[in-house]
Formats: sequence, structure tokens, C-alpha cells
Amino acid sequence: MSIQVHITPDTPIRSLDIYALGINYFPPSVEKKIQQTKLDVWHWVKRIQEQKDILDPVFIEAVDLIDTFGEVIKAAQQGKNPELSDPKDPVILQKLFTGFQKIFALQEPAPKTFYYFDQMNQKFLSYAQNLVFSLKKSSPGKFVSTMDFQTDFELDNTIASFSKPKFKQVPLAQALFYLARYLDLHINAYIEYLNDLQPLKTARKAPTKDVDISASGLAIKSSKRFPLGCKVNVLLYFADTNETLKLSATIVRSATMHGEETECNAVDYYFPNGKDQNIIQRQIELQQLYRCPDITL
Repeated sequence: MSIQVHITPDTPIRSLDIYALGINYFPPSVEKKIQQTKLDVWHWVKRIQEQKDILDPVFIEAVDLIDTFGEVIKAAQQGKNPELSDPKDPVILQKLFTGFQKIFALQEPAPKTFYYFDQMNQKFLSYAQNLVFSLKKSSPGKFVSTMDFQTDFELDNTIASFSKPKFKQVPLAQALFYLARYLDLHINAYIEYLNDLQPLKTARKAPTKDVDISASGLAIKSSKRFPLGCKVNVLLYFADTNETLKLSATIVRSATMHGEETECNAVDYYFPNGKDQNIIQRQIELQQLYRCPDITL
């Protein structure tokens, strides 16, 4: 059943470098996609024949920087800033801020290829510099962020064309296609991370998720994983009936749904009152109606 839902830990992390929620945005289902896509990148890079001597270092640097972007997000989601945590790394954020540097070796000998990498670098920098800004401005008591950054990129249209049959056996086109996908997997995790840290002004703004709801709890499919046993606040909005629920709950299951390549987070409610129980029961009945097949009499 599709429901608008927002779940946040009841006790965020305030004792380390920066404010954080402790949610894992790189659970096994996401990591599996990332590792497979990285293999796809190198599969096609190895098959590039022309200008291999200047292209290999460019791909190596790009993958390394995207990996660094991911590692910094993983640290941040647990309240750590690489410039402050031990062991301190004062250079890592500067690397993210400056982006792909080796691409400029392509500017004269391969201007078209340079154009593709430059587009990808612009997309990378839009998110990486946003992350650097947040880490530098945030504190243990407050996470400072902005969602005011570019989200539409010419690169996406360019790379989409590489999925056409005529490019399927072109090594450079396929290497760029999978590198762009590799970047997107990390960006998607970062956007999820940022969205959870933004104050939700109204329940109607909560994202729509696939949810199974019961009298004692609910299970939600998601690309992130909450810590097992974590106490959370659950905000539900049922658009069909224009009803809102605010519940306290505990994460009782966090597991990968291997057949669907996603995560399942299940919660048990913490003593909902009579009014809330009535709303829950009404939504369960509606859910059962939605699942019933149409019957022609």
C-alpha cells in the first residue's frame, strides 16, 4: 500500500563532530548495486583501445573521487567529519571540492571525450561541494545544509543515449554509461541523507513509500536501513482519508530483501491511543480492500 511516511530516530547523534541520525544510506542492497556497477565500469575500460594511456588515469581518478564522496557520506551519517575525526584527513574535503583534475589531459587530444567528462564533473561538483559546505558549517547540535543546488544536468540526456543499441558494443560509451550510473548511486544516497535531515513542515510533504501496515506495526521498503532496536518517530499521512498519524515506535527488523534489491525496515508501535488505533484499523481495512481482486458478478 502506498502511504506518505516519514521516520526519524527519536535520539539523534549529538555527541560527535556533527549532528546525525545514524541511518545507514549504504546498506547491503545499495552496496551490491555499487560494486556490480564498478565491475561494469572496469569491464569496459579494459576494452578501450584508442588513447588508453590518457583515458585510464581519468577513469581511475573519477572512480576514486566518487568512492571518496561515498566514504565521507558514510562517516557523516554517523556524525563524523573527516577533518575533525581521528585520524584527521585535512585533504579529503579539498579533493571533493576541486573534482576531476585529470580530465584536462583530454582537452586537446580528445575534445569530445573531454566534454563528456566535464559534464560529469559538473554534476559531481554540484553535490560534492554541497557536502563539503555542510560539513564545514555543521556542529554536533545542528546540521547545516541547503537543497538549493542544480539537479538537472545535460549529462543525463547524453548518457541516456549510450543505452541505444548502436552504442552497446562501444567500450568508451559503455564505460561512461556505467561511470555515470556509479555516480548516480552515490548521489541518490546523498539526496536521501539530506532529505532526512530537512525539517518536515507538514505530513503532506512526506515521501510516498510502499508500506504494509498492521495493528501492531508496519514494514516499509526503502533504500536505507535503520539501526535495529532504534526508537523512532513515525509520521503517516493517508491522502485518501486526509488523516495524519504521529506514533512512537521501535525498529524490530532491518533486513535486505534480496529478491527485490531493497531494504525492509519494520517497526512496532509504542502504545498508540484509542483514536490512533481506530485510524490504523480503518487503514488496514482499506488496505485489504485494495488487495482484493475485482470480482464480476
